[in-house]
Amino acid sequence: MPIDFSFLDGDVSKRENTPSKSDTVTVTIRVDADSLLLCDGEYIDHPLKAGVITKIQLPLGQHMLEFLYAEDPDIKVEKEVDFPELGKSYLVLIKDLKNAADEAKRNAAEEEAKRTPEALMEAKLLKEKSGTINGYDYVDLGLPSGLKWATCNVGAFSPEQYGDHYAWGELNTWKLDDDGDVDCFLYDEEIDDISDDPEYDVARAKWGSGWRMPTESEFQELLDNCKWEWVVLVGKNGYMVTGPNENSIFLPAAGFRDLDYLKIRDKGKEGHYWSATSGREYYNSVCLVAGDRSCELSSAERVDGFSVRPVSELRM
Repeated sequence: MPIDFSFLDGDVSKRENTPSKSDTVTVTIRVDADSLLLCDGEYIDHPLKAGVITKIQLPLGQHMLEFLYAEDPDIKVEKEVDFPELGKSYLVLIKDLKNAADEAKRNAAEEEAKRTPEALMEAKLLKEKSGTINGYDYVDLGLPSGLKWATCNVGAFSPEQYGDHYAWGELNTWKLDDDGDVDCFLYDEEIDDISDDPEYDVARAKWGSGWRMPTESEFQELLDNCKWEWVVLVGKNGYMVTGPNENSIFLPAAGFRDLDYLKIRDKGKEGHYWSATSGREYYNSVCLVAGDRSCELSSAERVDGFSVRPVSELRM
């Protein structure tokens, strides 16, 4: 790009002898944006302020000057210049740095505008994966307990997929048998908590050691410490749950299954997620109900088919 390099002394003759490293000239510089100066790739320890005339001593001879935009060093203007005569003063005016920075900002804004909110959210989730356990990704939300939450449901392979539905304490997916019943071994069993029990905890059984179903108190921690926003991700409704550290997970509104309806109920309207904690009634257990108007802990019959979102306490 063109840059206006003007010289106070006009045209001067070339120095016949090779300049030494100790020979310097006074260069008066004015830039139109805050910038940093490099001379032959070396930083000059003197930040330049927009519109302020600054005098700097530079080596005599031919040099490559680079002016880096202070807010974004990737934006710069550069020019090979020659200071051929000792004792002369030179003036360098940089008029295009601000234009270059403004153009870069416009281009970035245009690119950002081309991306849909869904794409931005998806990119955000991909960026915030904190690690992997047994091949399954998790996110550290910055919760007080340090608990890690999986990025997707059991049976899903991406955050927006619904995954499978399970009766409480069952390892096989929810389905009606020929008699119109659903397997639910723990339906009327008195048991307080199944978290990390490989016989009844489907997260532990399917995903392996290190993963388990969340408890009632861990769902409550999620409700108390996170921002819950109803959004659409890749065509699926659900909640973007953002933790204290600004990392997020997505809980899709995967609906639920019960004995009264053969298809998934309230798909796209509500998400029903089992906890590992038993309810007050021996045939109920605690669940999270996340609808488009509210999110709350509730209880449901263990025979119902709900989603499961695993958690991990492992310190990776």
